[in-house]
Amino acid sequence: MNNFDTTDIEDTSKGIVKGGGVTAHVYCNRPKSKEQHDDFAVVSMSLGTEDRRTFGECNVSITLFARDVAGEKNGKKLKLMYTRVLAAMPAATGRYIIDPNPLLLPDAPDDFGFHTRTIDYKVTIKIQ
Repeated sequence: MNNFDTTDIEDTSKGIVKGGGVTAHVYCNRPKSKEQHDDFAVVSMSLGTEDRRTFGECNVSITLFARDVAGEKNGKKLKLMYTRVLAAMPAATGRYIIDPNPLLLPDAPDDFGFHTRTIDYKVTIKIQ
C-alpha cells in the first residue's frame, strides 16, 4: 500500500490556485466564523485516493465563492476567477499531475450571500 498524503495534495492544489491569482483567500474548508471576504476559494479532496499500484488517483474540487451583488449572482467575478483557474491548470507539480479536462458543476447560491462555481479535477499521483 502506498502512502498518499491528502493534506499535501490539498496544500499543493491551494498553492496552484493562489499562484494563479484566482484569489488571495484559499481554504480547505468554507470559513464561517471568520470575516467574509468578497471572494475566496475552497480546495479539497472530493473523493478518497485510489491506489492503482503503479500510481494513485484522486479528485480535487476547487469551489469558487463570489459575494452576490444586489442579491444577484456576481457572474463577472465568478467568470474572472474561473478563467484564472483554467489558466493555472492543468499543472504538473512534484508528484501530482492534474488532468486538463475538469468537470464543471453548475453555479449555485450558498444561502450565505455568495454564489459558487465548482471545478473538479482528476489528479494522478506518482509513486515515490
